[in-house]
Amino acid sequence: MSLRTLLLTLPLAALAAPAVASEPQQLVYDITAGRQIVGSRTVTVQVLPPDGDLTPETRLITAETRIDARVAGVPYTLHSKTSARATDRKISFVAATVANGEAVEIQARQAPDDSWLVTAVTPGSLQELTYRSMEVDLTSVDLLDPVRYAALRPELGQAEVLLAETGTVVEGAVTDGGSVTVQVGGEAVAGSRVHWAAPTGPASFVWSEQGVLLEQQLTVLGKTLTARLRALPPARTWGAVDVATGFTAPGTAIHEQEL
Repeated sequence: MSLRTLLLTLPLAALAAPAVASEPQQLVYDITAGRQIVGSRTVTVQVLPPDGDLTPETRLITAETRIDARVAGVPYTLHSKTSARATDRKISFVAATVANGEAVEIQARQAPDDSWLVTAVTPGSLQELTYRSMEVDLTSVDLLDPVRYAALRPELGQAEVLLAETGTVVEGAVTDGGSVTVQVGGEAVAGSRVHWAAPTGPASFVWSEQGVLLEQQLTVLGKTLTARLRALPPARTWGAVDVATGFTAPGTAIHEQEL
């Protein structure tokens, strides 16, 4: 079975939410290179409330990114879809990506001892990677979560990030970018910026006080791509976001249906 066929047949049942779940919160971003729009990203976050003391609040996150650009004179295309299930302490995800025609699916699951099992599926191959808990500070999917994003904090000094697109862990210095304002839908929105010196080039992220990712800048082939939120979502009505929650340990895999 080819990877494309596999992606078309993987079920979304693991993402099914009960009737008591919150309404999905949708975030739409324009991706630009300079002043030119080269892509978009759509993120949804749906919350399942806690069930007594045994089941914590759970957030179901989906993200789809499309980029069609010419970066430094080189064509660059990307289509990725990610599904994740996150609590304040754990996260698992599946990410299916086709970049410049090369397809890969990454499945990442956190074990009870907080170690990681990562499976990378490409056409004709399957590779399993394991990481100790101390080797992963957070995942790139955490940056979309309204609580877990705070794991990328300057106090770390160096952050080891498990990338959803590749299944590899990369390390870079984290620094505080201070308070900033970002134009979102014609409105100036206050946020806090964090810089991460990724191996591929500088990256930065701006979150609002409510944990909404307002802006993200990444370096691709030496050029900066910026993803900026088009409009603010409605205020959260399903409980408070506690960004002071500990992240000493950043499970069930969730599958994508279509790419």
